[in-house]
Formats: sequence, C-alpha cells, structure tokens
Amino acid sequence: MEKLYNNRLGNDEITRLIPIRLRQQVYTALGTRGFNDIKKPLNNYSKHNFIDIISKRMNKIMNQFRRIKDNEKRKYVNSLAEDLVRNAVKIFYFRLPIQEPKAEYRWFENDEKVNKSYMKGSWNDDDIKNLVVEVCAFPMICRQHPDGLKVFTPAKVFTRRYKKRNLIGKFTDKIRKKLTPNDNSVLTLQGDYGSNDSDDSGESGQSDDDDSDDSDDSDDSDDSGDSGNSNESN
Repeated sequence: MEKLYNNRLGNDEITRLIPIRLRQQVYTALGTRGFNDIKKPLNNYSKHNFIDIISKRMNKIMNQFRRIKDNEKRKYVNSLAEDLVRNAVKIFYFRLPIQEPKAEYRWFENDEKVNKSYMKGSWNDDDIKNLVVEVCAFPMICRQHPDGLKVFTPAKVFTRRYKKRNLIGKFTDKIRKKLTPNDNSVLTLQGDYGSNDSDDSGESGQSDDDDSDDSDDSDDSDDSGDSGNSNESN
C-alpha cells in the first residue's frame, strides 16, 4: 500500500491511512490473543512455549531469594510470572507499535546522571547534580522528533548519590563491557529462549579467557625482565 501511495497520482487520504490501520489492527489482535493458551483437541489447552519457558526461568531466579512453605501459595505466586511475562510482551511489543507515529522505549543504565526531562523519582532539585540512577524500574516511553526526543512517559528511577569509582569498580565495569555483546538496552524476542544455561556458560567461558590472557601477559613480562637482567650481567 505504501508503494501504491508513493507511485500513483492521487490526493485521497484512504490510501495513505490503510497501512497505518492495518498495522494497528494486526498489533491489536496480537496483543489480545498472541500469547494466550493454545487450543488442543478434546477441549484441552496448553501454555504458549515462550510464556512457559520464560516464566519458569523467572521463578527459578526468584526462588533463590525467597522461601514459600505453603504449597498452595507457592503455586499461586509462581503462576503470577506467566501474567507478568505476557503483560510485558503486550506493552513493549504490541501496544507501542499501535501508536501513530510508533513509540519506542529506553532503559537507563546504572550510574547514568539524573535528567528531570526523561526521568521521575524522589529527589531534591537542589541536589540533582549529585544524583545518578541506581535502578530503572520502568523505561521511558518516547518517540524521535526533529527537535529531539518527545517524551510521553518519563522513566521511573531510584537514585543515589554519585560516588567516584575505585580501581575495583573500574575493573568490574571493564569486565562487564567485555561480557556484554552490545550496548543496546532494548529488549528483543529473537534470542534463543529455549536454552537455559547458555548465558551462564558463555560468561564464565569468556572470563576464563580473560584470565588466561592476563596470565600470558604476566609471563611475557617476567621473561622480558629475566632476559634484561641476563644481558646486564653479561
């Protein structure tokens, strides 16, 4: 339809609006039923594979920090993860593209400076220069504009006072950057969510390589030092 609108003479609005309306209707349908339970024969139902895997992984992580003795309460709490995953997908992947023009979102990283235009939280305006982001609880909803970002909903952040990074903190930041594939903070559904331990194994493998590189460098420096001493003695 866009090609028809751009390559054929005419001044009607219907041809221009059809692609927008189609996109909105498609994402509305996906948001309504996209990740609902799947119908099976004999009136049986099964969970969507993506919802089932991600919710189990989320509960596995959360169970490391909580203990629920009552079985009924544990089942109820674990079932909340499914709704949480489903609602997150609806908001960030289906509802935002319904907007015209399409909206986007951005998460703010830890230690980013607080910006009142893009964030909301509890702080004193006189002390805002000394504050940085500790946790971004909800992203900023915005869209690109020729004059800059147009913010629909500012990010919800928790702040703390800025502290200068010591040597250990700087070293940790360098390691984290090496382990991060890219700087894009936008979520994606294109990952291999079926593998449970690929992320952990990947990180540990790379950290071992970094350690081996450091040890090789130290060995080279020791050898160079010994050769230098031998030359001086000769």
